[in-house]
Amino acid sequence: HEFAGKRDETVDWAKRAAAFPTRNTKTVELIDNLLSRLSIFSADRLELQRLDLDMLAQSAGRLADTELKRLLIRRLFETGNTRAVVKLMEQVPTDTADSAMLGILGLTHAKLDKREQVEGVVQHLEKRNDRAAIAWREILSVFYLDEELPARDLVENCKKYAEVDERNPYLTYYLGRASERNGESGLALRTCSLAAQMAPLWGEPLLLAAQILSARGNVPAATVLAQQALFRSPQDVYLAAAAAEIPGVDIELLSDAERGQLWDLVEKIQSIRPMEPRTLPLLIEFLARRGHAPLAEKKLGAVLAGEEGLPEPTVLRLAQISRNFDLGQTDACYAYASRSFGSTPNLALEQALAAY
Repeated sequence: HEFAGKRDETVDWAKRAAAFPTRNTKTVELIDNLLSRLSIFSADRLELQRLDLDMLAQSAGRLADTELKRLLIRRLFETGNTRAVVKLMEQVPTDTADSAMLGILGLTHAKLDKREQVEGVVQHLEKRNDRAAIAWREILSVFYLDEELPARDLVENCKKYAEVDERNPYLTYYLGRASERNGESGLALRTCSLAAQMAPLWGEPLLLAAQILSARGNVPAATVLAQQALFRSPQDVYLAAAAAEIPGVDIELLSDAERGQLWDLVEKIQSIRPMEPRTLPLLIEFLARRGHAPLAEKKLGAVLAGEEGLPEPTVLRLAQISRNFDLGQTDACYAYASRSFGSTPNLALEQALAAY
């Protein structure tokens, strides 16, 4: 049916196959691959993803197959089910988990902003000498634990890691991240495309490509890629928060329809994770732009008086919004930044621009 271009029949038979219990690992992997590809363009993609995850969970338990358990962990991670990854990995003794599983666990903790847990994963990887352990140890340390490594060396190392396992979308993706860090945006875009093909349910490679295009000034193309990333990983609130920043860099450039879509996304993220730092400034700005300046001022004042710490870029962006829309909280933002981070160059620059 798929070769004949009969999409509806293909989806129908794929659903039947997923519901049919099998004791063959390769058959399960084939069905998973089919459901993953079909869900990219399907209106009922969430149902297909759920069927896939249910099939993998049942098959991994029934067959006690490590490969299927690893595949289940991959799919949970790629679709944004981060807490499910952590819960599932709690059932796998760290000493018996393979290095690829530990690498995904480390990425999951990084996405949840759990630095201490990332450090724990790296410590376990340091006890191993297999190629996957060496690769994941460096990737987690450099990208999430601030370990210093020249960008050129990082690119060369990531190339070696990707060549060791050419079918691994994560190692390919981090080659893209390393290339982008080294200023090789062309290589980064090519590797993002390759990683997206390897992992059709994973939105992060497309998001990185969108961020690169946005930095180049191609906001329309970046917005399209960001929307595709969200379509692939609709449950990933962390990816959604990063995607919201791309068209939100300059709201004036957006059409009314695009502003509406961005507002809906920002509201959704803030309802799931209040005070999410990347979309918080967008929430305040939207309120001010929509004629709710008093509410925006009240919300900003509550944010600054709250106990939850905010990153410096978020605070300085809030200061800019307060200044641009006369919310009366600009000096309070500067005081918050000074109290939390000291007299940094970024704060001094922001104050100088405001004075000018």
